[in-house]
Amino acid sequence: MADAPDAPKLSPSLRRRVDAFYTKLKRRQTTSAFGNAREATELLRDIVGSHSWRVTSELLYLVRSTGCRLIAADPLQFNIGNVVRRVLFIIREEFAAACKFVRANAAFWSPRVLLFEVGAHEKCGRGRRGRGRWRRM
Repeated sequence: MADAPDAPKLSPSLRRRVDAFYTKLKRRQTTSAFGNAREATELLRDIVGSHSWRVTSELLYLVRSTGCRLIAADPLQFNIGNVVRRVLFIIREEFAAACKFVRANAAFWSPRVLLFEVGAHEKCGRGRRGRGRWRRM
């Protein structure tokens, strides 16, 4: 996946771990589907926890680009795609809950908190599909 010029980047240590897992998947040197799902989950957890992101779209971009790379390594490992989609879903759900909280308590919050700390300047609406479903990867 080609990176945009101002796209967020992974730290070198995380990049090495992603590359090592990618190589292991590409060479089919994996042990089990459960082990693959667990390692993908740990990688995504570390990406979410270690990267400093200012807006939710940066975090979604990091998880999506890493996930697409891992899925491309071995498309027959469906569990990795499922893990990535589930993590993206959880991020979107948390963002929607934060937007709902901000809307409910907007009178008590300062404009600085609303715009910069909570991320209310991002799109706080529904996805493209309506009925509460977000657009998938």
